[in-house]
Amino acid sequence: MVCNKGVLKMISGYIDRIEEGIAVILLNDGDYQLNYPAELLPENLGEGDYINLSIEKDEEKQEAMLQAAALKKYEGSMPDENLELTNKSMEYTVQCNSSGVSIEDYGFV
Repeated sequence: MVCNKGVLKMISGYIDRIEEGIAVILLNDGDYQLNYPAELLPENLGEGDYINLSIEKDEEKQEAMLQAAALKKYEGSMPDENLELTNKSMEYTVQCNSSGVSIEDYGFV
């Protein structure tokens, strides 16, 4: 289950300057400013370069984090801590709303 399955978002920018290890990137023709660690920029980029930034939801990471949260919630409610959970499948229901994501029903089958 994935909430807000999104489309890749592209943003154009301009590396205006690099000060004290921070690249100051102007976005949307200077309407916004992004301060980004210069050491994370590709080596071939520097002051004066026009760039494209992409923002995309990490579906795999989201799913892994939801599974880990469901497991933690389930383990916290288990009466028998010696219960063997190997080779079991987890089932859970994820609710997506304006408040965020919550795990409603969970269990192992």
